[in-house]
Amino acid sequence: MRIPSIKVKGKLLSSYKDILLTIFATSISIVLTFGTANYLEQRQMKKIRRHAAMLVIFDIEQSIDKVNKLKEEEEKNYNWAQRVMFQLNQNQEPAADTLHGVYKYLVDMGASPVEFDYGKERYFQANQVSWNRLKDNIKLVDLVQKFYNSRREFQELLNDLNFKHPISHQEYVEDRWNEGYNQSHQGFKNLIQKKINEKSVLYYLGASSKRVLLYSTYEQNWQTDAYAIKFLMGLTEEEYQNYIDKSEQMGKKASSKDIMGKMVEAGASFFSGVRELVFNDDHTFKCTFIRHIAPPVNMTGYSVHTSYYGGTWELSKGWLVFHNDPNSIGVTHDYSPLVCKSQEELDIYEKEIAGWWNVDVCKEAMNQNGPTSTYFVTVDESKKRFEMFKQVDNLLSREGVYYVKQ
Repeated sequence: MRIPSIKVKGKLLSSYKDILLTIFATSISIVLTFGTANYLEQRQMKKIRRHAAMLVIFDIEQSIDKVNKLKEEEEKNYNWAQRVMFQLNQNQEPAADTLHGVYKYLVDMGASPVEFDYGKERYFQANQVSWNRLKDNIKLVDLVQKFYNSRREFQELLNDLNFKHPISHQEYVEDRWNEGYNQSHQGFKNLIQKKINEKSVLYYLGASSKRVLLYSTYEQNWQTDAYAIKFLMGLTEEEYQNYIDKSEQMGKKASSKDIMGKMVEAGASFFSGVRELVFNDDHTFKCTFIRHIAPPVNMTGYSVHTSYYGGTWELSKGWLVFHNDPNSIGVTHDYSPLVCKSQEELDIYEKEIAGWWNVDVCKEAMNQNGPTSTYFVTVDESKKRFEMFKQVDNLLSREGVYYVKQ
């Protein structure tokens, strides 16, 4: 009589065992599912944070490049101004292009001398909330925020008195209409001689060293910020450079067949100038620059100025090397589209242009840049758009030179 009861008890034990195994398996499944999901989420967040950190470092280095250019321009223009002041005091004849460069240096054109890209800052701000659970997130946010606060501070400092150009835009417009400015080199020289001895100009020139020091200080501080972020994230220079290369270079490496023929610089305009490149089968090339210049207000129309040079080229694994030939440099001027009151006015204008746009000036520029120039060239799917990054001191310049094939 007890056998049936034992069987029932056995069935119950088996059922309990199955239930426990099911609960245990389900629990394990839940733990694994959520644990894996949490692991993958953390891993993705770290990847996003790493990407954002490299994006910020790139933004810092771009900002440093822009400030460095301001510093280089400041030093160059100040030296020009000092040279002009010396030459005028010694009754010497300053070059026309130097006079115009100094005048432009002193004029307030109503725009900020530098514009930063705030898109990367907005991207960082939008994503940092998602990283609260990540280790060392606070340190990263503090470092990045420190840089962006410093950059805004720098932008505001450009409104300081030491950065205020002494010649207002209204004064510039009046000078443009001044007969001496437009009709003769002597008239413009007299204008510069008058301006350069004004108190506001002397104050601006005297503050040049302060501007250079400020540029250098912010450069160094931002470079330190970039190093600190790299150190915190454990980023190697190789890893960072690979990120930059992949993010900047669109398309694929160009071949010799891709670049053969004629290219025209994208974004070029009638008055800013158009650059053309012709690549020949025999690995020679010709570069031509055509610019239309609006004349002084006492004339109408425009003049056409062309400079060109050639040499040989070679392309290997996307690296394009130009071997420039200084003896191939040529310059032409076409004044036929100009209308002026007299031949004398035209002669004066032609003499001024020839003073700063001639073969000797072009050769000097080529000698300063060196006999060769190297670019990394990529091409898009259409084989009609190219991107060329110039190599400077074994690094790729982030100022891309863009060409469109005709």
